[in-house]
Amino acid sequence: MKIGYNWLREFVDFEMTPEELAESLTMLGFPVSWVGPVEEEYPGVVTGHVKDVRKHPRADKLVVCEVSAGERSLRIVCGAPNVRKGMKVAVATVGAVLGGEMKIRKATIRGEVSEGMLCSGAELGLSEDAAGIIELPESTDSGIPLDEHLGIAETVLELEISHNRSDCLSVYGLAREVAALVGTRAKFPDVVSDREETVRSEEKAFDVGIEHADDCPRYCGCLVKGLKVGPSPPWLRTRMRIAGFRALNNVVDSTNYCLASFGQPIHAFDFHRMKRKSILVRRARRGESMVTLDGTHRALNPEVLLITDGERPIALAGIMGGEETEVVESSSSLLLESAHFSPQVVKRGAKTLGLETEASLRFSRGTDPEMAAACLEYVSWLITSLSGGTRSPETIDRYPGERTRAKLIVSPQRIGRVLGDAVSDAVMKESLERLGFGWKPVKKEVELSVPSFRYDISEEVDIVEEVARSVGYDKFEERAANLSWVPGVDEEREMFLEQCRGYLVSMGLSEAVTKVLVDPNRAEYFLDGKADEELVALTNPASLTEAVLRPSVLCSLLDAVSVNLRKGAENIRLFEIGKVFHYQGGGGPQERFAIAGALCGRKHLPSWQRDDDVRCDVFDSKGIVDGLLDKLKVDSREVLCYDGAILEREVSGSICCNNNTLGVFGLASQKLLRTFELDRDVYVFEVDADMLRGISPSRAKFKEPSRFPPAKRDIAVITDATLPQSEVAELIDGLAGEHLRRLELFDVYVGQAVPEGKKSLAYSLSFQSARRTLSDSDVEAIIEQIVRGLETRGISVRGKQFGAN
Repeated sequence: MKIGYNWLREFVDFEMTPEELAESLTMLGFPVSWVGPVEEEYPGVVTGHVKDVRKHPRADKLVVCEVSAGERSLRIVCGAPNVRKGMKVAVATVGAVLGGEMKIRKATIRGEVSEGMLCSGAELGLSEDAAGIIELPESTDSGIPLDEHLGIAETVLELEISHNRSDCLSVYGLAREVAALVGTRAKFPDVVSDREETVRSEEKAFDVGIEHADDCPRYCGCLVKGLKVGPSPPWLRTRMRIAGFRALNNVVDSTNYCLASFGQPIHAFDFHRMKRKSILVRRARRGESMVTLDGTHRALNPEVLLITDGERPIALAGIMGGEETEVVESSSSLLLESAHFSPQVVKRGAKTLGLETEASLRFSRGTDPEMAAACLEYVSWLITSLSGGTRSPETIDRYPGERTRAKLIVSPQRIGRVLGDAVSDAVMKESLERLGFGWKPVKKEVELSVPSFRYDISEEVDIVEEVARSVGYDKFEERAANLSWVPGVDEEREMFLEQCRGYLVSMGLSEAVTKVLVDPNRAEYFLDGKADEELVALTNPASLTEAVLRPSVLCSLLDAVSVNLRKGAENIRLFEIGKVFHYQGGGGPQERFAIAGALCGRKHLPSWQRDDDVRCDVFDSKGIVDGLLDKLKVDSREVLCYDGAILEREVSGSICCNNNTLGVFGLASQKLLRTFELDRDVYVFEVDADMLRGISPSRAKFKEPSRFPPAKRDIAVITDATLPQSEVAELIDGLAGEHLRRLELFDVYVGQAVPEGKKSLAYSLSFQSARRTLSDSDVEAIIEQIVRGLETRGISVRGKQFGAN
């Protein structure tokens, strides 16, 4: 929904700028997604000052004008008889479009260059005078956009209205909210009566009947006679554009303006085209049909409520009018309708016909029956103001379904407990009365009278929200969310996660508990280029910065790191175990557990034993993950190059198991650091806890340690520089046989004595038997077996060093 800033100010007095207003509306529960200027009514048309006028050398009826348009001086050929030196005019510059069709171009007219056009009132839609150019007041400055000069320039706010707040689907509805915020009252426009001063005749000009009051609790109607249908003025066309309507004429635009301004749909019937001068509101009968304003012939059934003229259907009640009583250019008398229809009936009718309109949207969500008569009075005044017609003295108001204001008993004490903060009865009373509620103490409770326009209020918890909005969410004391654990959901998983938690704490990391709701702009990074995944968004977020569920624990954890650094912390070692969410493969949302950590600052805290300034690096994050996997007995894993976007690829890696990515580790990318406002390197890791649990042995098996001594050997090999060392290690492990207990890379060398395009990898090997002591010859045989196996695969052995323990 879009509203105009100045449009809103016509209904409520406030001093906020458009940006401040946007923030306030967001805090009230109406998030504003965009603030900007409305599309101009007269793009490229500015005010000008005619500095000089001379005759056209080759045309008797034309003149050449020198026109000042602010900083520009334009030469314009003109044929208007009233143009003269010194007058202020409207100038359509080159590129301007008039009437949506005529584009102004630079042209040569009878040998003279013309750089624009001086506009008549008819060309601008401001009058019917097409013979002469329009003259602006002498005080008009030059070079001002015509929209600004006419006072129709506007700042637009685009905001979201939740489904239950039908009372705010209008500018006036939002004005009530702003008025409550600033402590004033919304202003319904004063209408100056110009009704005919004639004696009423005994015979009514028209009559209204309602078949079932439940279908139409209220129906108001009046006549406007002697009007002339024509174009709407610029201010009304501009507001139609803001509200999303196409400007048609001064009658239809007036009814749409009332809908956008007050949320009350109004319909205008051509009174002369009605067969009988009476209205009957009834259900459709089987076999009936009608042609609606969109030119569609529609078959009707009893689900649909109709407006009839006593002989035939002339409108789908609350949905759309009929073609046979449509207001056309020749219309001179109107019957104006302002009604309140049953939301359920309109909703069913619209669904049956497959026809949703701006009117049906509002009626199906609920309109205020108390506004029907006031809006009819206003729209009839507006139409006569714009069309020259007069209103008849008679208004018919049928209100068979008049209802009293709903009552609600609430407890201020309970409301305070739910809010988590004490709110005094006086503050609560003032807040609710500003929003239109009546307040009547009843012993220790309060009886509230609910405003007629608040269909969303039905129980005490709704009042809790109203008090919180009115007081201001930002006024309540900020507290950590109560995230208490409820045991018994999945005890085996909790035991597994507790084991992981214990290990991470033992490694010197502190546990963090952060929110799962995050900023979508930040969350996008953590999809990490996965085309089959997308974010899980909230339907009605309380804040635009907490609008999606996190796809990665790091999305929340890095925010915690940023907060701690801003508050003066220097050495940070945090971890979190929590849920992550995403859609995958077109299915429903996926929910999994993940384990993440973040490190920055010193590797070791300074002490009397150690006072170095060694900083955390990638081996710290990798070492923590390796240690966790070792503790959980996950042996079949490999480290591969990282190819995502959230980490720096040169100092990061992916841990894979059974061809699935188990997790990542490394240095957060510079883009990620900037996003979270981090001014130093942060090393991170994240592991899929559910996958890790699936591959970790469920029970630890006891294995008796060997009573015999190990034998250690070193071996260096020459491989292609592009070959991952993990593949070499896996090959050695397979060749070594059952006695290999440990294999560790301790050196990587590229340089002298190593051919170009090659690298040297040095490994330390430890052999041990569970049954006997291995001799030197046993170990040498294993080494030879490894060497031969490597050489058959193109990996040469650089040297061997044997040494028994």
